[in-house]
Amino acid sequence: MLFCLRKQVIMCENFGAEWDIKFNPLKSQLATFGGNNPSYVEISINGLSLQWVDRVRYLGIDFLCKSGRTDWSHNIRMFYSQFNNIMSVLGNGSHDDCTFAQSICFLTLIILYGGENSVLRESDNRKIGIIWNNCFRYIFSMFLMA
Repeated sequence: MLFCLRKQVIMCENFGAEWDIKFNPLKSQLATFGGNNPSYVEISINGLSLQWVDRVRYLGIDFLCKSGRTDWSHNIRMFYSQFNNIMSVLGNGSHDDCTFAQSICFLTLIILYGGENSVLRESDNRKIGIIWNNCFRYIFSMFLMA
């Protein structure tokens, strides 16, 4: 298996040399899904070693290599960060329906971007529901107070 991986990396290097493409080893990683990484194996591109990792981010979703499950914590942090930014710009009690609708669409993209590449577990669905509930509670109590 590792021989095949080394052979594929050499093929990529040769392709890159032929077409004047340089692969960046700092942006490339190695991972084993469903087991432990053979960290004793060193594979390099253009003379620089590739790093073995336990999680891989693909289209904004973190995949945990050993279990193959997804970790949504990064997306949740991004969602709350953007939500707080939007609410600070909209201000207390002054809201434009168009801006508000665009903001909600933007936030939906942040939380679910890349989600089609993973399977949502019941606990993930619950977390997303909690996020939406928290935001709507904040929005409507804020607008009622104005």
